[in-house]
Amino acid sequence: MSIGRRCWASCVRAVEKFPAGSVLAPARTGSRRTFSSSIVCRRIGSRDASSTSEVDHSAPAKHLGDVFPPLEFPEELVRRMLTHGSHKDALQGHNARLSFMGRRVLSTYLLLFLHSTPAAHQTPQLDYDLVASRALNTYVLGEHVASAWAIGEHIRWTQASPRPTLEKPIRIRHEKLGDGFKEKAWNLSLDDEARELKKRHKPEPEPELPVPKPEFAPSVGLYKVAGTTVEAIMGGIFHQFGGSVAHRVFHTRLLPHILLPNSGDGLHDSLHPYAEEVCQRMGGLVAPIVPGQEPQQLEVPTAKIQATFTTNPRIVGGRAQGAKRERVDKLMSVFD
Repeated sequence: MSIGRRCWASCVRAVEKFPAGSVLAPARTGSRRTFSSSIVCRRIGSRDASSTSEVDHSAPAKHLGDVFPPLEFPEELVRRMLTHGSHKDALQGHNARLSFMGRRVLSTYLLLFLHSTPAAHQTPQLDYDLVASRALNTYVLGEHVASAWAIGEHIRWTQASPRPTLEKPIRIRHEKLGDGFKEKAWNLSLDDEARELKKRHKPEPEPELPVPKPEFAPSVGLYKVAGTTVEAIMGGIFHQFGGSVAHRVFHTRLLPHILLPNSGDGLHDSLHPYAEEVCQRMGGLVAPIVPGQEPQQLEVPTAKIQATFTTNPRIVGGRAQGAKRERVDKLMSVFD
């Protein structure tokens, strides 16, 4: 047999020994793509059903209905309004879009209020942008409005873990080396040059800074999340019930809680009398949110609520420490 024929025969035998299938994945035909996508959809649907069925949103919906009667909030809207982006179920929807809308709604109503304020209630050279930024600050809304609405226990969010602290903090000192000054890092135990510098030039002891109490540590982040939730609720009310209802909620349920005289936050002090006048003109703190409805029948007497402007310690005496501690306790109840 010639050399060429032997080579051809060996090639044929080698080809016959190849496996029938290919090691590569088969081509993704149209039917296969449809099948795989249906599997993914079923998995996502089952995950959504399992995650949403575990949480009952009827209690938060009832609470918001009690805060803003006679409004009835759909449970899906309540879930989205009260879910922060840090929560584990935020993939199924959170309140970022509603809070974005709510900030614009609040800003619009506040600017309309400032524009309609009579000259007798305005301070000369009043900066509207500064007034709006201080009045609608997210932390102010979370500290005062969210506490008044008692929504702290219904907010769904995940607290960020605290930053790790260094056991040996790095301190920068200016030491005289040679002809000039050079910055050297102290307390770097692995640096030979730093150890030599510590032997030759002993640094002066630095005064210790006071460490904040742990009980107030989460309050800043909680106020931020609570303020964002207040904005989302206003956005949800505007989206679900319209601008007229949201306008009455702004003047009778939100603006009275940010009248904080002599504090630097909230609405400017010169605008407080006109804000009280507008609130009373709409019926006061128990005014019907929906036009044509009867005033609310609350457990607290109407006269007592109407007198909030003259008895509330936040309005009369500024930020009383007891009132602030009470607001922190209400919002921190979510961790209990």
